[in-house]
Amino acid sequence: MTEHHGCVNWNAANLLGLKAGCHPAHFDADTLFGDTLKVYLDLSGVDFEKKTEGFTADAVVRATVQCVLINALASREAYHRVLRGAVKAKHIQLEVRGCEKYASLGGVWDCDKDLANLPRKARFF
Repeated sequence: MTEHHGCVNWNAANLLGLKAGCHPAHFDADTLFGDTLKVYLDLSGVDFEKKTEGFTADAVVRATVQCVLINALASREAYHRVLRGAVKAKHIQLEVRGCEKYASLGGVWDCDKDLANLPRKARFF
């Protein structure tokens, strides 16, 4: 683990090099894609042979997919400058980039039907 001024980074996803975010248009234009919030998980910088605190990269990727969906769900409502009011995504689209093995973990989910019971799994190792 890395220490810096008394802080310790315990975030396994960060330590393995996973990067998550949302489509830039959500910030630049304050807009959704129809009724969809687009997010991604980038695995291009991950060392899949590395373990972090005993967790395999596979376990960290699978847990992080749920974390990204949970955060997207919590962030699906925002103020829209042009419409001058709140907009709320009905769907979350997750793209898993950088490793074909995990691309199938991505998809499009209905916020109210498909994502109502997150997290789906509590143990990944």
